[in-house]
Amino acid sequence: MNKLAEIVRDKRGKVMIRMQMTILTEKAKEGSYAPEKIQRDAKLVLHSIEQLNAKLNELHDLIVQPKGAA
Repeated sequence: MNKLAEIVRDKRGKVMIRMQMTILTEKAKEGSYAPEKIQRDAKLVLHSIEQLNAKLNELHDLIVQPKGAA
């Protein structure tokens, strides 16, 4: 598996973030989660997004060389 696929399919990758957000919004609509639980879960999703962004930045740096670095 290549680096991009690893990042996307990682436990904090795009696929998992989408699933976490779907579950969170469904539970919030149902009213089956306490507001505090929704807030905690939302913070976890945000943390996952931050980690994904950091990994994408690292990947970008591997792919794109700064001008004059060749």
